[in-house]
Amino acid sequence: MSAVRIVLLFSFLLTSIGAFAQEIDNINPLIKIIAGEAFYVHEVKQGQDLDEIARAYAARVSDIEAENPSLTYPLIVGINIRIPYTDESAARMMEVAEEMYSIESAEERARKERERNEELKRQAAAILPSKLATAEKMEAT
Repeated sequence: MSAVRIVLLFSFLLTSIGAFAQEIDNINPLIKIIAGEAFYVHEVKQGQDLDEIARAYAARVSDIEAENPSLTYPLIVGINIRIPYTDESAARMMEVAEEMYSIESAEERARKERERNEELKRQAAAILPSKLATAEKMEAT
């Protein structure tokens, strides 16, 4: 097999694997205390698996399995999984919280910009008729 074919095959395999991976978009960065221990609680969505969830929370699959002994494979959609709190998961959740804050801040900035634009339109609409009338009077003379 030529080197070009090997590279093409390898590229195809990598893109195929990536197509099946799902990004976890419902990460919950809030800490919950259960029986005196800190956890994150994750609700499983369609298509999510334990490896992806563990990566999203910077946790180990074995630790999640130990805290959730009744897990079945594939995971049941809608169940809540306890993710153990660790230094690594805390660092990851700080990143998630910062991302959430920056998204909210961007949305807030966009909302304020829309409000400013609407106010400018209202002001222009109020001024425009009088300016047009003045211009018409000046043209008439």
